[in-house]
Amino acid sequence: MPRYGDGYSLFFEPASRRYRHEDVFRRTMMGQVNLLGICCNWSPYACYNAAGMAKLEIPRNFRLVRVMCIGRINQALILRAFEYGADGVILLECKDEDCRYGPGPEVGHVNVERVRKLLRLLGIRQKRLVERNFATHEKEEFVKALWDFAARIEALGPNEAKPRQEREASWTTSIKE
Repeated sequence: MPRYGDGYSLFFEPASRRYRHEDVFRRTMMGQVNLLGICCNWSPYACYNAAGMAKLEIPRNFRLVRVMCIGRINQALILRAFEYGADGVILLECKDEDCRYGPGPEVGHVNVERVRKLLRLLGIRQKRLVERNFATHEKEEFVKALWDFAARIEALGPNEAKPRQEREASWTTSIKE
């Protein structure tokens, strides 16, 4: 089981590297990791921390990247996660009324819809990209959403965009664990 707090934060990166998302995903997606969560710094990350404090178990093959707001990420960042080998990406965002940056979840939703169209063009199933929103106190719902997401991606199998050899190697090692 991954430790809580081992997620990678874009917020605490030095300014010179803050927007070099390729490095973030390259480090996050190394090894057998196949589920990636892109998490807003506020309500969803509070749920993540609260779940850790309550010792609720999350999927072993899940990694988290923390951003200041889901509305601030661009579509290329989401696509880059699939390029670097994510089998599924879940965007964890604040509820509309809880967003500290105004239209963050709305902008995030528009970005997800655009990325879904691009995924279809790239031959990647759109079900591999999920977005969920949470209030600060919803730690049980947060963990349940992660487990549901993990089950959904496991049912879909490995990412179609990965080279065949890499797909077979990563999928067999994650099943053995």
